[in-house]
Amino acid sequence: MRARRPGSGPRGYIGVVLDLKGRGCWSGQSAGTGVVVVRTRSGRLLLAVAVLGVVLLALTGCTGDGSDVTLTMEDDGSSVRLRRGSTLTVELESNPSTGYSWAVITQPAILSSTGEPEYIEPESADGVVGAPGTERFEFRGANAGTDVLEFEYARSWETTAPPEDTFKVTVTVF
Repeated sequence: MRARRPGSGPRGYIGVVLDLKGRGCWSGQSAGTGVVVVRTRSGRLLLAVAVLGVVLLALTGCTGDGSDVTLTMEDDGSSVRLRRGSTLTVELESNPSTGYSWAVITQPAILSSTGEPEYIEPESADGVVGAPGTERFEFRGANAGTDVLEFEYARSWETTAPPEDTFKVTVTVF
C-alpha cells in the first residue's frame, strides 16, 4: 500500500493504492487492485476515510471467479468455490513404494471424477527408488451446492488400521 501526503499530489489529493493479488484469500481465489483517491485541504480526516476505503476494498476483493482450482495438503480443512464445469485438481504427496496411496472416501454428488488418479514421479529423484511423488485427482464441478470431499492415505490391505493421513475440503459449486 502506498499513500501520498496531503498536498503532495495535484491540488491536495491523497492517493492510496491497494494490491491484494494472492493475499488474504482462500485457496484458488484471487483479489485485485483497488485505488482510493480523496481530495482534501487538511488531509487528516480524509486520510482516515481513504484508509477505510482501502479496508473495504480488502474485504470485498476476495470474491474469486471460481475457475479451475488446484489444492495441495496445505489446503486441508479449507473451503473452495468452483464454477460449474470448472476443474478441481487435488495434488497430494504419495509414496506407493511403501504400499500407501490416497483414496477418495467421500465424493459429493456436486463433483464428477474426470478419470483415474495419476501418480507423478518427482523430478528431482534422479532414479532414486522409493522417493515420494504426487498423486493427482481431477474432478469437474457438476451440480450446484456445497459438500465435503475427503481422502485417506492408507494401505489398502490394512482394513482395520487407521489411515496414515487424511485430507478434507469443503467445496461449493456455483
